[in-house]
Amino acid sequence: MKKLLTRFVWCCLSLTVLAMATVCKARAEAPNVLLILADDCTFSDLAIYGGTNAKTPNIDRLASQGLTFNRAYVSSAMCQPCRAELYTGQFPLRNGCAWNHSACRPGTRSLPQYLKPLGYRTGITGKVHVQPKASFTFESVEGFDSSAVREPTQPHDLVGIREFMNRDKSKPFCLVIGLAEPHVPWVMGNSADYPVKGIKLPPHLADTPKTRQDFASYLAEIAYMDGQVGEILKTLDESGQSESTIVLFSSEQGAQFPGSKWTCWDVGLHTTLIARWPCLAVLFRMPLELKNCGTSKTNAESKSPIAKFLEKQTFRHMQNRIAPQSCCHFRAESLLFLTDSANTGRCLIIT
Repeated sequence: MKKLLTRFVWCCLSLTVLAMATVCKARAEAPNVLLILADDCTFSDLAIYGGTNAKTPNIDRLASQGLTFNRAYVSSAMCQPCRAELYTGQFPLRNGCAWNHSACRPGTRSLPQYLKPLGYRTGITGKVHVQPKASFTFESVEGFDSSAVREPTQPHDLVGIREFMNRDKSKPFCLVIGLAEPHVPWVMGNSADYPVKGIKLPPHLADTPKTRQDFASYLAEIAYMDGQVGEILKTLDESGQSESTIVLFSSEQGAQFPGSKWTCWDVGLHTTLIARWPCLAVLFRMPLELKNCGTSKTNAESKSPIAKFLEKQTFRHMQNRIAPQSCCHFRAESLLFLTDSANTGRCLIIT
């Protein structure tokens, strides 16, 4: 085999957050965590992944300041399973939430239970879509619509997240913001900004007048979502905590077009992932191209494939700092190995 690649599965993301939080706590530098999730946004429709239609200046700016993962994947192209996967660090079949509108097994633990012993406040606003509540004990934060199918989406405000960020700066926070766009119905934003004749459709979609009109409405929702991302990041900047906050932007599976959501095609399982943390290079040995963190050269890409469940492995990487009994149900490997240039091109097979 000439080329060895590392897959990143979405469920690893929460474990990576936990590992970084644990390392930083040991050094009295616990970072905040801000996780922004789009809803049903096909990765390749964003400019950072080669999309030529959607205008996303705020997402583009975030990517220019951090690291873009080109091969991030969900385990299931459905909303609830991939969210449960993300928050628990477990495969859908392992945590029990293997189909949409279901629930995890009783006793399943998630980010709040793991971060609280590290001194974190954990909150969530917008779309939640995970059950049972006993397993996902996030503090509810007001401000963003909890329904992805409301027509139209309720107006958002920043009061709730601003209060949460600034409430007690002696304790780090982990805040998840689940945006409703660009989930159907595609009613937000201005589709007139995307004339149907000028749209370049993805090659797997049938080129019909209906497809073009729907795609224009979908692109308008992506632009609307990008505006929300900009407002959220501005709120973080105004709190004075940008330098000490890990910002992660991701999505679920692909959009609700043929061959995307509900499928195992690449545009179904392949997802978006951007990570920005200005002080990351201070904590870990980084490949040369990532050592510019905090400078104008932060725009970097990882071509290592990643799946959202791999975060569970990060727990094992940190078992010397986290109680072993807290990690016994994880079977994965820490994503922190990606920060070591010696592991460039490494292959991971997860079962």
